Order: sequence, then C-alpha cells, then structure tokens
Amino acid sequence: MFRSLQLFVPTRSNGLRGNAATDAQRPVAGTERRDGIPTGRVGTSGVRWVAVFLLPLPGLSLAAPAPAEIAAIDPPRSYGYVIGDVIELQWRVTPPPGMKLRAEGLPKPGAVNRWLVLRELQLAEEGDPSPRSYRLKAVYQTFRAPLAVLNLTLPGLPLSLDGPAGPQAAATPDWAFKMAPLRELSVFDADGTAPVRPDGLPPRPDNSKARLALGLSLLAAATAAGWWAYREAWLPYRGRGRHFRQAEAELRHLPAGPDALRTAYACFHRAVNRSFGEPLFAADLERLIGERPDYAPLKEELEAFFAGSYGSFFGAGESPFSLDRLAALCRACRRIEQERT
Repeated sequence: MFRSLQLFVPTRSNGLRGNAATDAQRPVAGTERRDGIPTGRVGTSGVRWVAVFLLPLPGLSLAAPAPAEIAAIDPPRSYGYVIGDVIELQWRVTPPPGMKLRAEGLPKPGAVNRWLVLRELQLAEEGDPSPRSYRLKAVYQTFRAPLAVLNLTLPGLPLSLDGPAGPQAAATPDWAFKMAPLRELSVFDADGTAPVRPDGLPPRPDNSKARLALGLSLLAAATAAGWWAYREAWLPYRGRGRHFRQAEAELRHLPAGPDALRTAYACFHRAVNRSFGEPLFAADLERLIGERPDYAPLKEELEAFFAGSYGSFFGAGESPFSLDRLAALCRACRRIEQERT
C-alpha cells in the first residue's frame, strides 16, 4: 500500500528556481535510484518514516472498542435544593461486549469537594451475562449555603472497564442542579426591623375515631354507674329502702349453717334500725304504725319476726319464722319505703 505513494522532486518545471541539471542529479532521501537516476519512488527507509507519520491518522489505525452506554434512571428534580439535602442519582451502565465494569475502580465514599460529600455508592449487576449491564447508585449530600439561587454541577463518576483489548476508562455524565438559600440576603425589612411572622398552625389530626371511642366508653361507664346506683338504691327516688335492699342481698348470699337464722335476724334488725334512725323493738311497733300507717298491713308479720328473733336469741333457740318468710318481709318493707311519698 505504501509503495504506491510517490514523492515529487521539485524541478524548474514546477516554477522553482535552481539548476535543473544539478537538481536532477541530487538524490532525494528515501527514494530509489535506477542507473544512477532517481525514479521518484519511495524506498524501504522512506516507507518506514511515512508509516510512522501516517499511522496516527484516522482510518489508518486499528478500530478502537465501542464506548460504554450510560443512561440515567429516574433522574430527580434539578431544582429546589437547600443546604443539607440528599441527592440520589442512578445510572444503567452497559459495557461493550466482552468487557465488564470493575468495582475496584469506583471512587470511595467521602468528600468530593468542600461542599459535596459522596455518602453511599452501590453497584449491582443486572440482566443476562450477554449483554451485561450494571445499576450504579450514588447518594450525595450538599452542604453549600448560597445567598442566592445558584447553578451547581455534580461531577461525573470515573469508571474502569476491563476486557480482552485492555482497560478502558469511562465516566458518568455531569448532573446540573439549582440550590436555593434558606433565607433572604437581608433578614430586615425596609425600615430596619426584623419581620415577625405568625406561627403556622399545624394540621388538625383526624380524631373522629378517638372521639367515637371516648363517647362509647363514657356511655358504657355511665350505664354501669347508673345500674350500680339503681341496684344499691343510691338514686334520689331509690334512696328509700336501700337498707332493706342491702339486707336482701345479704340474705341471698347467706352461708348455710346452724347460725344462719340468727345472722339473718341480725341483718333485718340492722335494716329496720337504719331505716327508722333508732333501735326498734317489739314494744315500739304500735308507735311505728301510728307514725307510718303504710306499715299497718305488715303488723302481724313484724310481730311474728320480733317474737321469733327473741326466741332465737334469748329463748330455746327454735323459731317458727323461717328464712324465706324473712326474705319476703324484707322485700315488702323495701317496696313500702320506695313507694311512700
């Protein structure tokens, strides 16, 4: 290929000054001579020098490997960043066939410059072995505090590829973004005073479920308290007869035994004494019925109770006034107390 190149020797016919004979006899470096006359063709030594100068020319050297394909994945917004914000960038790197990305060649996390820090760098292989691609994730944090909106650039990450043709260098593209100041250049108004802004109201939380639960809890508590007050005769219209109600409860839970009847008599005596505000005996029944005529229907039962109680405590110990009869008398006294005006 190189032997087809010819070097022209300047002669007088080219419009140059000089002795034609002398020029014809002067040898040209690197040219062939035939019968002592230069032929104008390049010799072996000339070919070497011409090849040295022509090899760097495009199209005459060996073909270089294709560059790696680098594409951004879901790039974040490029505006509205302030000091301390974290920026996350991702790329998909697809090396040429037969090459792979060296993880050892990636930069280490740390300070990039005086206001930018590379906090995290992750490399993950994805896709089939052919074509092989990599997902590169970089997390930056900026500490620039501009006084006005500022255009900044995150420098690209240097990459190193390995393959049969040798190592190949690549880099992710630079990423431009805008940073804003946290405050204005001057914090004072035109009159020199600092502006006072009202505190922002926090959003009102949705507490409808909590209010509903609280209402139901209060309703359940009020119902339970009302039922207990009714049961214990604590209500105003139920306050009368509460002592007889307590006696009824004690009679229902009275344990069985030889002294059960005496314990029942004592319970009813306490209810009668508390209801009338003084100890009541058999001799006081006439006065009681005179003051409380509504007890007149129970006169015979009350006399029988006092007689049975006296016999049980101070007599032979036997009494014809049974527990069932005493419970019925207790209920009757409670109804009279509750219904009286």
